[in-house]
Amino acid sequence: MHSVSCILLRCFGISSSSAGPVRLAFEVTMWIVFSVIAGMFLAPAYVLTKKLSNTYEKGYGRFIMTAGLASAPFALLGLLSIGKPFGLVVVLGGMIYGYSISLFYRSMGMPTVSAFVAATVVQLVPAVIAIMAWQLLDEPMTASELAAFGVMILGSLITAISKSNIKSSLKGLALLLLSVVLTSSYNVLLKYGRNEGALSGWELFTLTRLGMCLTVIGFFLTSGRRKLMSFFELRNNTKMLFVGNECMFMAFNWLFALAVAMQVNKNVALASAIYFSANQTLLFLHSVARKKDTNIVRKSIGASLALAGLVYIALH
Repeated sequence: MHSVSCILLRCFGISSSSAGPVRLAFEVTMWIVFSVIAGMFLAPAYVLTKKLSNTYEKGYGRFIMTAGLASAPFALLGLLSIGKPFGLVVVLGGMIYGYSISLFYRSMGMPTVSAFVAATVVQLVPAVIAIMAWQLLDEPMTASELAAFGVMILGSLITAISKSNIKSSLKGLALLLLSVVLTSSYNVLLKYGRNEGALSGWELFTLTRLGMCLTVIGFFLTSGRRKLMSFFELRNNTKMLFVGNECMFMAFNWLFALAVAMQVNKNVALASAIYFSANQTLLFLHSVARKKDTNIVRKSIGASLALAGLVYIALH
């Protein structure tokens, strides 16, 4: 990641040998910018995922196949870094992440789970990361931060549970929460690989994609392979929609990996809070613009509570 930092420093006319405070301020600014842009890619990906899930049956299998095909070239490059210290840890994280997105796509196919609801629940990820880091990486967590986590859970429940279809909304929420736990595990392993193995953003990204490919291969050993193969039944223009959707998720993954790698204080929860804030803001504006969501006030209150808890945890 140091090479990327040096390139960016030169682009902005800052010498790589500049005084510490100048370089530190620049790098802090850049990882925040990368985090914000990552969230801006995530929002349209959520919206398109929901649209494709509503339009095509067996959608989640097609999403997984698309992720596998798009990841394959980067997975081959990941083989070059697998022998580096803690490279296998990141590959394991990628495998976990690959399965977590299958749960995410399944939940998005449910009528009670909108892009806005999914984003609100998924923003629990940084809080779960903080708890896992507290337990596994010996990073301290106070009683007030645990209380903030409780506020996030409350906000997510208010946003996600629909009175008109409680059974379906609870099932969708359960899938999303399981996806959150697995995604958080991936982020902790990503952070561990960055901290202990000094892996670059590019190495983190390619090793993650290698792990995802291994998970997709694993799906072919189950009865779910038929749903994956249904991707090839689509017309070419429809395939391109799935590919374009995956490209937006890949851009998000790449930008987030850059943000994590550039962080001096290595606070992955704060980077997550920033991109989730950007993502949630754009999805809220999208929901308001559509004028079809009759529960926008309830969802906005729940999302605000969840975001407030998230920001508190990230800043403390």
